[in-house]
Amino acid sequence: MKKHIVFVALLLLAAGAVSAQDEIFAAKLSRDKVPAVVLTSVEKDFPNATITEFKALPVTIMEEGWVITKNKPMDGKYDTYYLTVKGNNFDGEVTYDADGNLVSAHEYARNVALPHNVARAIAIHHPGWAPGKDHMTTTFYRGGKQKTYYHVDLMKGAEHEKVVFDAHGNEVNAGRIHGKEKAERNMMKMKSDEG
Repeated sequence: MKKHIVFVALLLLAAGAVSAQDEIFAAKLSRDKVPAVVLTSVEKDFPNATITEFKALPVTIMEEGWVITKNKPMDGKYDTYYLTVKGNNFDGEVTYDADGNLVSAHEYARNVALPHNVARAIAIHHPGWAPGKDHMTTTFYRGGKQKTYYHVDLMKGAEHEKVVFDAHGNEVNAGRIHGKEKAERNMMKMKSDEG
């Protein structure tokens, strides 16, 4: 859970949600200033997308999170790259480390169906509500694994409600365990209740 909070904080940092008093500046870059390994990774990860903006962030990805290197000179050697991409049915922001590893992706999908688990959860837990045609997806990549969250705008007549689901279709609420962790915890509880 702690790792998720750190990654969400990194994503918010990358998206510019920092306080005005302690603002972190991103260096705008030209394509030729971005390492070839990062560009190759973007082309592999998002084959039909075009990179429209290149930036570097004064952030270093560490084993258990990230560190703002506020006093680090912006000398062309960066640890983290933040790129804006556009595709046929999506716009997004992606974050890569200097080795070309995808750290996070924030995608705005247009007219793309939600995964079955998410659509099913909406039908069961929000009867009478319908998802909008567009949704936002946030994915975090770490240690060969990924965690994806779907930000959905639900509509019921004139009412709108924003809801976030994990890839398993669990509604994400602050302070609640989700996904595989939730299933494992419930299994442990069932075993202890039986024993």
